[in-house]
Amino acid sequence: MSKVGKCNIEECQYNANQACFADNIEVRSSTNDMTVGMSENTCCETFKPKIQG
Repeated sequence: MSKVGKCNIEECQYNANQACFADNIEVRSSTNDMTVGMSENTCCETFKPKIQG
């Protein structure tokens, strides 16, 4: 299990009760210039949508 303390993305298949169960995660800059000054400028590359059905 990854060491992520909390995940609020309910649509991610790795989220169970607000805990991340991915083996590891990758976080990247969500801006084109790769400059990050706040959490809003980051995104989780590990995200996978939950399988419906």
